[in-house]
Amino acid sequence: MATTKSMSNFPLLCIAQIISELSEDSNDLYSCLLVNRMWCKCAVKYLWQMPFSWCEDNGGRMLTSFLQLLPSESLDDLEYIMGMDIPPPNLRPMFNYLGFVRTLNLSHCAIATTSYLDTVNPNNTQNTHVRLLLLRLCREIVINCPFLNEIYLDELDFDDIDDSVHRWSARAWNLFSIKDVGIKFNRLRQFTFTQAFHPDILYTAAEKLTKLEVFEFHCSDYPASDDVVVWCDAISKLIRKQERLRVLFLSLDFESPQNSWKLIWKAVCTQANTLRRIEIQFAEVNDIFSDLGRCTNLHEIELHYCTFYPSYYLQLPSAAFSHLHTLKLYLMETNSYGIETLFRNVKESLKVLSVEIIGALFDVETWRECARKAPNLIDFEVLLNQEESISLIEIVLPLWKQLKKLKLDILPDGDDNGVASK
Repeated sequence: MATTKSMSNFPLLCIAQIISELSEDSNDLYSCLLVNRMWCKCAVKYLWQMPFSWCEDNGGRMLTSFLQLLPSESLDDLEYIMGMDIPPPNLRPMFNYLGFVRTLNLSHCAIATTSYLDTVNPNNTQNTHVRLLLLRLCREIVINCPFLNEIYLDELDFDDIDDSVHRWSARAWNLFSIKDVGIKFNRLRQFTFTQAFHPDILYTAAEKLTKLEVFEFHCSDYPASDDVVVWCDAISKLIRKQERLRVLFLSLDFESPQNSWKLIWKAVCTQANTLRRIEIQFAEVNDIFSDLGRCTNLHEIELHYCTFYPSYYLQLPSAAFSHLHTLKLYLMETNSYGIETLFRNVKESLKVLSVEIIGALFDVETWRECARKAPNLIDFEVLLNQEESISLIEIVLPLWKQLKKLKLDILPDGDDNGVASK
């Protein structure tokens, strides 16, 4: 009893930290509701940050609670259109639940909508009703949740959900065209999008979302070659429209004509003054450093499974990467031009360097040059092929005195999949 009492009186910041550590298990969060009002508020705040994300089994019940918090005039017409009873409003909620909402996840909303309609009208859930309620739900979240700042248009990852939910979600791009919602989008700061949806959403969103700080695009399938050009054009247009983009993540798991890649790289240059972090997966980046060199405020660059195979030494401006703190390269293929271009432009600001480049020749002088140009480097990781016959001692010695963290991984001959020794 004494332990429970002392924990219940923790400072608010301590409780918030405990709640965040428990966030992977909804049962743990629900148990926090019963401690006292402060614990309850912290848990509710966390549970409502992304509505319906914890409700795989009882999404309909949470959607009922959500509908009860909305102004009655928001839902009156749905009773007439769909022929269903809307739950009565909750006139005395315990907390300002709508003020806790930060993220709209379309997939979670679609699942909760289907669950709710199955509950109120068993065995008679119509696709039209699901689409109507889903769009209305998304609209009301945007309008009535004053601190909403993120939208996730992602794919469903629940195996037991019918594919039709994907189609219903994909049509929700109409949300961006609703007149009384458009102005609200201007407050959004993060937008996550996947290739499962139609690129028209990006074209429409580019006119509505102009103050994004974080934009993520995930490609999970291989689209047709004609579609690739459309995707690259749509992505570049949305990037160009931003006023203060700070973080850009692009997973481009498709082959693209070189001109299509350039649309994106040139668009990135328009964010030169604000961009701080960029992460790119599965792309040709032969000339990207010429463009990124103009983004003089970049602090972090990560390239995963990319091909960097320039046919010449890239000429970068003297101010390029002058504020770069972290450089992480996991390249599938590169050449001596690529290696020397990267390390010739290392600056004193660099503190974290992680390199995994399979299929490239490493020169000890290249590493010595890197150590000379990055005197503040404290975190160094490298993965190499054994067949490259590199002397680890010669690589490490120039860096030995300054490093606080060192990790060297060696792959055996013919193995490109895992680390054999350290």
